[in-house]
Amino acid sequence: MSKRNLRTVSIRMAQDAIEYLNSSFDESGANSKGEFIVQLLDKYNSAPSEPEVKTVTIEKPLQANELLIKLTPAQMFAIKGHILSTPDFAEKQNSIIDKLKGNAPLMYFGHLFDPELQKLWVRNIPIRKTMSEEEKETVVRHNMAAFLTNMFLSHLIEGNLGDSKINAKILKAFIQKSNMPAKENSNPK
Repeated sequence: MSKRNLRTVSIRMAQDAIEYLNSSFDESGANSKGEFIVQLLDKYNSAPSEPEVKTVTIEKPLQANELLIKLTPAQMFAIKGHILSTPDFAEKQNSIIDKLKGNAPLMYFGHLFDPELQKLWVRNIPIRKTMSEEEKETVVRHNMAAFLTNMFLSHLIEGNLGDSKINAKILKAFIQKSNMPAKENSNPK
């Protein structure tokens, strides 16, 4: 652009917006603020670029019955903090699982005590003083997964997930069907 084609434009902006504009201009490498604004407009009006695809690299492929879950720092803090701050966490959780193998209380009409469901619970591993830091971290992560799985299952079995198409009866039927020996085709050809 030649100097005689230039026009002065006034824009009213808040002080923080002015500081943001000036710092962005300084970082842009543009020769003038007019050139910088043209760059911004060109970028704004250009066709949207393809969304960035983020991939997660895992050391081994997941099996059909494995999940990969990435927690936010707050989620990790909450679950890990709960497990580490509860004295004898694993022992207490395992005692709850063991109590479910007995008889249901007198006025209980749910399914938590059903024999078919007893193999669903994930037992926790107690943390021992003799464990290395790496072993302790592995145990804590196992216990976090066990806690989440057991809490989900108990809510599902008790019917607290009203929008779920799976309930205790359907789960029991699935377990019974998967435990049946495969029937061989008895129809001779």
